[in-house]
Amino acid sequence: MSIDNPDITWETLTTLNAGLDFKLFNQTLSASVDVFRGSRTGILTASAIPGVLGQTLTVNAGEVESKGLEAALQYDRQIGPVRVSLYGNVTVTDDRIRAENGQDGLPEYQRTIGRVVGSRLVFLSNGIFQTQAEIDASPRQILSGKVVPGDIRYQDVGGVNGAPDGVIDNLDRVRINQSDLPKAYFGFGTVLAYKRLDLTVHFQGLRGRTLDVQGLVNAGPSALNDESLRRWTPANAATAQYPRLGISDRANNTAGSDFWLVSGNYLRLKNVELGVSLPTTLLGKYRLKNARLYMGGFNLISFDSLGLDVDPEIPGAGRGSSYPYVKTIYLGLRTSF
Repeated sequence: MSIDNPDITWETLTTLNAGLDFKLFNQTLSASVDVFRGSRTGILTASAIPGVLGQTLTVNAGEVESKGLEAALQYDRQIGPVRVSLYGNVTVTDDRIRAENGQDGLPEYQRTIGRVVGSRLVFLSNGIFQTQAEIDASPRQILSGKVVPGDIRYQDVGGVNGAPDGVIDNLDRVRINQSDLPKAYFGFGTVLAYKRLDLTVHFQGLRGRTLDVQGLVNAGPSALNDESLRRWTPANAATAQYPRLGISDRANNTAGSDFWLVSGNYLRLKNVELGVSLPTTLLGKYRLKNARLYMGGFNLISFDSLGLDVDPEIPGAGRGSSYPYVKTIYLGLRTSF
């Protein structure tokens, strides 16, 4: 049950920005840099009233501090018959929780204060059990009814007294500064023109994002899908990428852990286009002022380390209600009379 709070109000945002714009080398090189720092206070969070009361209260007690920079750079120059334009931009951010209720009683390694927004509370994995002897020699894992070869092995981090206690339970979860919120977005490209030819190339990407792929690997009926071929079995134990399949009692292998976290960084060739402007001698014959023939494509190639056949820009697409970005190749003619 939730208690009404008539004093709830809007959160408050305070920001400080500083920027610099400049041009150099006879204005062939231009750049802009903006740095910012902000504080969001009064964010809605649960109150600190004891849970034993059986009621919850939402209050304006959360606080997040943000800082970062935005930069853009462009270079334009005519080199003989070639017109060159190079550009790039980047946005880097760091968002940290400075205040949030619900921290009392938690060990330091599980608290959110000082952590990035979206930090994860996970078990720290140590590979996959290969034999029963490894299981017998390891801390007792009680996340599921039984642990057998092919299950994920976890590290004993803490216990009731804050020290390893030989048992893997919720006190062994650790909050890590890994989030699915990127730390940096960037893009760069070029526009080249030579006589009647022109070429446009644009790349985009991001850095500092971590994705939990458990939902992708365990998708499908009874978690069966293409990734099942990389599951642990006695025959492929040395090379298996994922834990064994199981129809029931799977909690040990589906618990939130860093085993399922992979880099979500990517670089994508977002757009490329090659065009040619038709000569005036040809245009006059058809009473055209100008005409440009072009071909290009969108989302042609991506570079990532997900290890899964998914779109790195929207990894969950195609496995639910969302649709992945389509690789597109086009050909066109633009004219004016």
